[in-house]
Amino acid sequence: PAIYNPPRQTVISGCGQAVGQAIEHALAQGALDAYRLPAAAAYHSEHMRPAASAFCSVLAHLELTKPRTLLISYSTLEAVRDGHELARLFAAQLCSPVRWVELIGCLYAMGIRRAVEVGPGQLLCRSVRWIERNLQARSMSAAAELIAFLDSENREARPLQ
Repeated sequence: PAIYNPPRQTVISGCGQAVGQAIEHALAQGALDAYRLPAAAAYHSEHMRPAASAFCSVLAHLELTKPRTLLISYSTLEAVRDGHELARLFAAQLCSPVRWVELIGCLYAMGIRRAVEVGPGQLLCRSVRWIERNLQARSMSAAAELIAFLDSENREARPLQ
């Protein structure tokens, strides 16, 4: 899988014809639904290895600093502590699966009780609720909405320990 979602949902990644065959096979085996996601490339798969390598070369010329807030990698489930690790993970995550269920469990175990999805739709919010009902998830479609929410909460980002 490209993304490890809840058991009733699987996200795969690959080249067009292979994904089409996988969809046909899933439906023939009784899947309730199977469809292509609108993605520009075969993200989170080995097909992205050349792009990850090129991206790593570009990132090598940038000076990324230590994250100022807690940042957990969806592929390693560990806190990102410095700029070099951040650059490496940015590139590696192009061809690594997203460990979504484990990530939500990890965040909840760390005491995180609220999540905000920024962008169109509510796919991630629904997924969070399927995984951990005690984690409040809210969707916001615009940066201004997020800024207003953060201002109203009057909370600062959680500092790294």
